[in-house]
Amino acid sequence: MFVVTQASTASTYIAPAGVAVGMALSFAMLRAWGFQAAAVSLAVAVTGVWNQLAMLAFPTVGLALLALTGKSSWWAASPRAWSTPGSRAGSATSRPGPPPGAGG
Repeated sequence: MFVVTQASTASTYIAPAGVAVGMALSFAMLRAWGFQAAAVSLAVAVTGVWNQLAMLAFPTVGLALLALTGKSSWWAASPRAWSTPGSRAGSATSRPGPPPGAGG
């Protein structure tokens, strides 16, 4: 099955209408190896449906988790993680002033 997966995935990247070509290649390879048409059709259809659901679900789950945390990235969890001493907490663009006695 590894060979079928690798070949069909590679074909989706190089061929126009790649997903259709990949599914057709999977079907042809499995049929050439002697599997029955009904079993191959079911396998290709179920795999295609699950792939499409995953491509929709993963970004959706990621967006939902991002919305729940309210943070734009993992390092922004604490203002102390990115603020420097002397800067205003919560302001990523503020810079500390010159050191005391620097005359500047």
